[in-house]
Amino acid sequence: MLRRITPTTIHPPFANYCHATLVQSTARWLYVSGQLGIRPDGVIPEDFEQQAEACFDNIARILAEAGMRTADLVRLNAYLTDPADLATYMMVRDRHVGDPPPASTLLVVQALARPQFRIEIEATAAA
Repeated sequence: MLRRITPTTIHPPFANYCHATLVQSTARWLYVSGQLGIRPDGVIPEDFEQQAEACFDNIARILAEAGMRTADLVRLNAYLTDPADLATYMMVRDRHVGDPPPASTLLVVQALARPQFRIEIEATAAA
């Protein structure tokens, strides 16, 4: 149903992601709004890694509610406010995505909706 595409005829990905994901037309699609580093109890950790974990935990809970799992992720868009957090983000992402990984885009932005948020992740899944 899902086919990860990373042609050998172009430069390989710089990290753990694929260049594209092909989804057959009979799939159920789930578009997940940007998830922030906030826990279910409303706590926003100061630590970047904990915020990233909270984002992925929220995405996993949304996927579960839809009868999906992280292996169904076809695309991630991540927004960081500090380029110094890039390696930590990649480490956390790699703990949460399947193999093969989904297509992925990472942007460093000036700010998110509130100054205490350091990361936001959008996701798309198909099953």
